[in-house]
Amino acid sequence: MFEELRLRMDESPESGVKRIGLHLLEEARAELHANENRDVRIHRIRKSFKKFRALLQLVREGLDRDHFVQANTGIRDAGRLISPLRDSRVLIDTLEDLWEEYYDFLAEVVFVRIRNQLKDRHEQLSWELLEKGAVLEEVLIHVMEQMRPLRHWKLAHADFEAFSEGLRGVYKNGRKLMNVAWKDSSPEQLHEWRKKVKQLYYQCGFLNELWPEMMQVYENSLGELQDLLGKDHDLALLSHSFDMDPELCPDPKRKHILQHLIMQERRALQQRFWPLGYQLYHEQPALFAQRLTAYYEARRMERE
Repeated sequence: MFEELRLRMDESPESGVKRIGLHLLEEARAELHANENRDVRIHRIRKSFKKFRALLQLVREGLDRDHFVQANTGIRDAGRLISPLRDSRVLIDTLEDLWEEYYDFLAEVVFVRIRNQLKDRHEQLSWELLEKGAVLEEVLIHVMEQMRPLRHWKLAHADFEAFSEGLRGVYKNGRKLMNVAWKDSSPEQLHEWRKKVKQLYYQCGFLNELWPEMMQVYENSLGELQDLLGKDHDLALLSHSFDMDPELCPDPKRKHILQHLIMQERRALQQRFWPLGYQLYHEQPALFAQRLTAYYEARRMERE
């Protein structure tokens, strides 16, 4: 995570959270006005939104409820406006990755036909949402509506208590959802777990300065876990598309091969992310929050 998104030990939690929150909103606003590749911009905007909502969850317990609800709802709704474009784009990228890995098992003509269909649909959706629907203008309105209230946020605590309860809650929910997904490893349950992993990943990035060497290792491992879960989810989306739209691959035999390759790839990913998940979530939530609080206290003593 970039240095400007780290909470500094020489600033109060309130000042740091405001600084980072405004930076993330400014990032999103800049991307909305940029002239770069459309899909890259959408990806970056959504990433800024996810970081912003992770920041909100970090200070949820000490932030005025109206401020939390307004900001969380506004940015959530802004993200939902452009999420169909991400899902549409990721189908293309996932198919291309699958072809690169298993090109010996699938005729190129089949791959090209499916990819062209997905690209045509993505372009059509982009036109409907961006050119015809002017969705980015709506997203910009949501972003601008959050900037002024953010400058007036007040946190209830001036020390690590500003973060400890939020951390504990996100870690606890992630741990719970991991156990639920272990019993029911449906794409929906795994995706719910992944969202909490991603939130904790961003939060540990914000708090890197507590103990950079230790926090960076944990942050990197969480990043690896959420990447593995994300690839699994993208493959599940592609598989679901074949089930829901027979026109994508009308040949039953070739569709069966595709589904088999997708499942094989998902199994390989799951063999990697389950052990990593249990390593990262082995602590009780209260102990996890206490450990990071101890990092903060030790860092403060060092500075004093």
